[in-house]
Amino acid sequence: SSLIDKFQKYYIDLIFSIMVVNGMDFGNIIQQDMQTGMISGTTTVCENSRPAKALLFVHGISMNRHSFDLISKKFANEGYFCLSIDLPRHYKNETQLRMGIISETILQSVAYLKQKGFSNIGIVSHSLGAVGSLFASLGYNSNFENEIYSLSEDFLRCIEEEGKLIAQYQQQPSNPLMDKMKEKGDEIAARYKNIKQFILSQLKLGGISQKLGVRCFVFISPPVNVKNAIPGLRIFSRMPEKWVKSIFNNTFHKNSTSRAKKEPNIQWDDELTDKNALNWLFLKEPEVRVFLDYLLNMKEHVDYIQLIETLAKINFSGGKTLFQYYYETYLLFRPKLFVYGKADLFLRPFFGKNKQRLEGYYQSCGNAEIYKGTFSHTVPEGNKLQKISPVMTPMLVKNEKTFNKISDFLSKNM
Repeated sequence: SSLIDKFQKYYIDLIFSIMVVNGMDFGNIIQQDMQTGMISGTTTVCENSRPAKALLFVHGISMNRHSFDLISKKFANEGYFCLSIDLPRHYKNETQLRMGIISETILQSVAYLKQKGFSNIGIVSHSLGAVGSLFASLGYNSNFENEIYSLSEDFLRCIEEEGKLIAQYQQQPSNPLMDKMKEKGDEIAARYKNIKQFILSQLKLGGISQKLGVRCFVFISPPVNVKNAIPGLRIFSRMPEKWVKSIFNNTFHKNSTSRAKKEPNIQWDDELTDKNALNWLFLKEPEVRVFLDYLLNMKEHVDYIQLIETLAKINFSGGKTLFQYYYETYLLFRPKLFVYGKADLFLRPFFGKNKQRLEGYYQSCGNAEIYKGTFSHTVPEGNKLQKISPVMTPMLVKNEKTFNKISDFLSKNM
């Protein structure tokens, strides 16, 4: 009996994989490439349909818009209008890979869907794209990225300076020290007000994206810490640039492209490889040293969310402040589904307390459901068709159980 059950499961998995890959379960699908502003993407819709809901797909590092082709077709069959975009420095998007720019690109994509008449929008994002979507939900952009952390550091520096003055005053009280303490306290209050106003303006921008119709988010395998998710990043940063290019191009890029060429329905263009850049499948980065320095020194989404959370808790008025309202409404209120695999080498939930840390962070984002499977960062759970390469597609595409989980979540919240 168990042998028959195993055979039936294998057979169902096999047929499902073949149907998805060969497009046998798709109706008449129309796909069109589009380019406007910072957006480089592809739209997918079922012919002669009039969808009322739209999905925005954001891929992970080294992939591209077509990583979501199969799932876009499946959701188009379910009545959605789908837009899948390229991350900066990936495929046909030539903009700089910066978290602020990723966030701006996502916000522009939401605005584009709104212009097309959609007021009911969901975002499905993977890995680095999921981190960008978290930032976008808070109105993050390039200008904000360039300013917020220096403002935060200045604010913390003033607090440290005040602490030293207090320590000196306790040892040797004097009127001049008292005056300096008062001046520093006034400076701290002013800086605190400025930083809250600055963040509030960005939360309002994030609020605009919500008003545009973003009902919910699906985050697939978002790392808690981006820089630690890429193994050996600190070692690469100490190497000569030509060594880094050579390692990525010969170890990561060639291996990935050889597998991608075997992917069904993927036409690999060798011109996508730039001999003067660091290449990793669809990632092309000519500014190698600047890129590595940025990744190592960038502030994480965890840092930013914790900063907002800390400021929201400081309340001298007794009642709910406008800042708390936006924090709760745009960070905590919107439904979120976090999907990750216990065999994920990037997230490493199998090490020590990583699983608890990972799920603890996901829960801290508010109104979160968590789905854990047996898959890795990209490999489908229970995939028996080994000849299908997972390079081009996030795992949920070939995994009926995971797809149904996401589909049910979207149906419930859109």
